[in-house]
Amino acid sequence: MMHAWILSKALIATMTGFLISGGVSASGSEGANHPPLVVEEMPDPETITPWVEYEIDASHIFADVDGDELVFSALSQSQAIATVRVEGNLIKVMARKAGKVAIIVTASDARGGTASTAYRFIVKE
Repeated sequence: MMHAWILSKALIATMTGFLISGGVSASGSEGANHPPLVVEEMPDPETITPWVEYEIDASHIFADVDGDELVFSALSQSQAIATVRVEGNLIKVMARKAGKVAIIVTASDARGGTASTAYRFIVKE
């Protein structure tokens, strides 16, 4: 009877050691976060027309090596020349009047990592 008890304790210790070792390895890889990367840049400058909405698919511009889901934001350098809004992965630029404007697009991985790129537009009537 004593041999069965020793054998079962040895199996439990082996299994527990294996599970702990697997857990440490997995948690170690989760600890390091890499910021998103800009993988595609738009040629500068892009010419657009007033009152026509221009869409940028941000999911093709940024990538995250950790596989984190990215959240996008955008800011217009001049609201008088062009406004910008974000709908999911789409950055929607609405030109309002002639001029030059930069749109700053930022990707965030919700773990502290961010990356930004600027898109320059020339609005011609």
